[in-house]
Amino acid sequence: EIISAAAEAYHEKNKDKTAEKPEVLGIIRLGESEVVIRTIVKTEALQHWKVESELRMDMLEALKREGIEMPYPKRVMVEKV
Repeated sequence: EIISAAAEAYHEKNKDKTAEKPEVLGIIRLGESEVVIRTIVKTEALQHWKVESELRMDMLEALKREGIEMPYPKRVMVEKV
């Protein structure tokens, strides 16, 4: 829901770069240090790299606003002397 809202908001702000509203297909993979969410966005010609980068940042900011942290590997090292 948060990701979908961020994607739709991005489209509304950037209709000159996106041809249609983004479609968030959902979680594809859960890993130790990643969550992969598949999103399809049809862009105007030669705008795909810019849209990808900006949309990822908007989604990350939306998750941060909701207090959702990105997973990262946590390791505890014990040194025996």
